[in-house]
Amino acid sequence: MIHSLGLKEPARFNELKRRTGGISATSLTERLSELERQEIVERRVFPDSPPRVEYSLTKKGWELHAILAEFAGWAVRWEKSQPR
Repeated sequence: MIHSLGLKEPARFNELKRRTGGISATSLTERLSELERQEIVERRVFPDSPPRVEYSLTKKGWELHAILAEFAGWAVRWEKSQPR
């Protein structure tokens, strides 16, 4: 989820659903709500008709994104060095 939001621009719900590869709408809603409570994700509602909602990382979320990206890079480097 954090990686899906780390693509620089805010994302709408259905775009996040596509990016996360088949997560159910209920699970996605629960995860977004929890990340919002933790102040990792910001939810913005626009007064369009119909209403438009976008999600983006907060400053705290971007810091977490950087940590997770570094961790993922570490895992890839070490996986490649392991004998098969």
